[in-house]
Amino acid sequence: MRKLLFVLPLLLTVALLLACQGPAGEAGPAGEDGRDGRSPTQAELVSLVNEALTDRLAEVQGPPGSAGPLGPKGDPGDDGSPGAMGERGPQGPQGSQGAQGGAGPRGLPGTQGPAGAMGLQGIQGPTGEDGNLTIVAPTANLSGIDYDLTVSRNNWVSILSNPITLEKPGKVFAIVSTTASFVCATNLQCNHDFTLALNTELEDPGDSRQVQLSRILRSWDIPVSMAKTFSLPAGDHTIHLIGFNDGTIGPLLKNTTLTVFYVEDPPASTGIL
Repeated sequence: MRKLLFVLPLLLTVALLLACQGPAGEAGPAGEDGRDGRSPTQAELVSLVNEALTDRLAEVQGPPGSAGPLGPKGDPGDDGSPGAMGERGPQGPQGSQGAQGGAGPRGLPGTQGPAGAMGLQGIQGPTGEDGNLTIVAPTANLSGIDYDLTVSRNNWVSILSNPITLEKPGKVFAIVSTTASFVCATNLQCNHDFTLALNTELEDPGDSRQVQLSRILRSWDIPVSMAKTFSLPAGDHTIHLIGFNDGTIGPLLKNTTLTVFYVEDPPASTGIL
């Protein structure tokens, strides 16, 4: 609108000059700028008006125009340098349980367990050869006295003995019988472990008989019988019933007897029928 206000008077002026232009007059004197004094032609007048409009329009700034169309996309720039390392993140959740590992090496053997219960009596041995038995000495007994094997205290002791004399080398057969009696405190378990043997010395002959009882809760009476054959030289000998107690309390041995026989071998066969 402002441009129109400036341009419109100029246009009217130009139009008026063109309408009122008469015949060309004589040329006037030259101006100070060196131009001649003749009247301008129509083309020169239009040029002057355009020049004036251009100068005037340069002084008047109009409103900004609308944005032009978007130019073509430029080439991608160079890659930027890597940024600084970020801070360490929080710890993640616990993972799931892994598979079971292989079996480890075999462990050391455990300590020995408690002694088991007494086993069953063994089968009867084969029948020996027939022979004549002669009592060598009167049967020895404890005369109604109960022998407390607690006195053993992990040593072999003589419970009952029977001395004999042989006029010549030979065999003797010793047989013993007794009753082992056990007593436990009321409502308490107790264990007993003892050994009996027949020998001519107060030491383990290697063929002793061991008796073990575990976790008994009341009194027990167990009959015990054993026998053994000795091959002895002529002279004086003593056959002992010996005992060894492993526990702190031993059994009471009741009604104990020891009998020794001399064994006469049967006569040799002559082969005559």
